Amino acid sequence: MCLPYWNSEIDIEAGSWASARKARGLVSMARLHGPQLAKLASLVLNCDSELLYICGRENAPAGSMLWDDAVLERRVAPDMLPFTLVLGYSRKIEKIAAAITERVPGLRAGVTDCTFWNGGVPLERYKVIAFLAALPVFDESAFLDTLVAELKKQSQSGETTSFYAERLGFVRAPVPYETDVPAQMLMFEELDSFQLDATRSVVGPAPSVPLPVFFELASLGNGEESRER
Repeated sequence: MCLPYWNSEIDIEAGSWASARKARGLVSMARLHGPQLAKLASLVLNCDSELLYICGRENAPAGSMLWDDAVLERRVAPDMLPFTLVLGYSRKIEKIAAAITERVPGLRAGVTDCTFWNGGVPLERYKVIAFLAALPVFDESAFLDTLVAELKKQSQSGETTSFYAERLGFVRAPVPYETDVPAQMLMFEELDSFQLDATRSVVGPAPSVPLPVFFELASLGNGEESRER
């Protein structure tokens, strides 16, 4: 495991036409938001992941769960919401995220569950890797350039995966037991459930860590686009 597990889930309001199971045309829809997001959407597909959600001061809410908003209407990001990038979980992305967070100040990344909602109805719950800004001021464009450059280095399949995913579609982000070893999941659950300090002193701390404080405060303040549960 390269990244910590967040001890809170993330909730995001999805688009009106969001599909919880299968997707296609993601790179084409990403181009409506600019060439940078189109390149990012293509590269993460080549790394067995998916650009599910992005939001910040320089990036209006976008992602494969709400690309339709580029056609229907533009969303406005909440004033306090920090930069947030949610990618479908993959081991390749986890290694890349661990390396990047060591080089980019003010950025945190971790593994968690993310539930996408539509008008109070849960559409789907995915295991994701979330990048969160830990400070109010964060250079989103520079970080995305760094991420794209790193993804290019790690992507070995060229444009093949993204090409076929774009044209033929694919099943969305993986769920637990498809990406995790069951024995490790049981170990994490046991470590999280210990109550006695004496036990923790022997087995060590829980494998999960709190979300960045700034993100938690902003989520409580806005509570609509992204909510801590």
